[in-house]
Amino acid sequence: MLGKILKYEFKATARIFVLLYAVLMVLAGINAALVATRDVINSEIYSSVVMGLTMIAYVLVAIAVFVVTAVLIVLRFYRMLGAEGYLWLTLPATTEQHILGKLVCGMVWSCASALIVIASIVVVVTPFGVNDQIWHAVSNLWNLLILTGFQPTFWLVAMIIMLLLGMLYGILMFYAAMAVGPTLVKSRLGGSVLAYVVFYVAIQVVGFIMMYVGMLPSAPILSANMDIPMSDSGVVSWAAMSAIAPGINQVTLAIIIISMAQCVLFAVAFYLITRYYMKRRLNLS
Repeated sequence: MLGKILKYEFKATARIFVLLYAVLMVLAGINAALVATRDVINSEIYSSVVMGLTMIAYVLVAIAVFVVTAVLIVLRFYRMLGAEGYLWLTLPATTEQHILGKLVCGMVWSCASALIVIASIVVVVTPFGVNDQIWHAVSNLWNLLILTGFQPTFWLVAMIIMLLLGMLYGILMFYAAMAVGPTLVKSRLGGSVLAYVVFYVAIQVVGFIMMYVGMLPSAPILSANMDIPMSDSGVVSWAAMSAIAPGINQVTLAIIIISMAQCVLFAVAFYLITRYYMKRRLNLS
């Protein structure tokens, strides 16, 4: 049944996202074409008005991609806990399948929106000729970090994983707030907002405590690496960076582990809260 729920979710949302993505990429292509032809069409109106308007339109649509993604993720679940719930919850599917169906769809569209915006940015900046320059600079920095003992590849992979985990618990926090909301106040919307605020404050407090306690063993290492020796010109030498690289790697690893643990803990907690309230205390009014 989960497969059927996913099929319906993607079918119901795909038309919106495909249209939005198409508009974004078309505007990105138009901006790239205008930049590429600005020297050929030497016009003040062309360069200031036309290019300015198309760039504004592109930026607004890029922002709209993220806004629409967030709104649809919230709205699809919110409606299921309202009047549409009388239809959804009569299906031969478990509570877990309903939650996972919405969650998987939300995660996929969130990742797709981020990737399509990044792709559009690449298209827009290509005519400026900065792609090769940026890639060359990043490549040089990457190799220098590796040579001095740092672990940029591990940091990049860990950052991507943390972003995905953060996205996961962020969506589940919305779901939990919407599931708990109607039990707090009579207004479903007001209760959901109140529950979200409570959850947000709670994770900030718990997250700070976890990070503080988890970083205590690494405090001496961090203190020992704060005083970085510099040359007479005030520039940090690569030899000095190599000396502190092991300590920085260890502290970074501790931060990554704690951050991932926080994301997993919050995701599991919000999932369990959502499942409990949907199973035991569901209010569709």
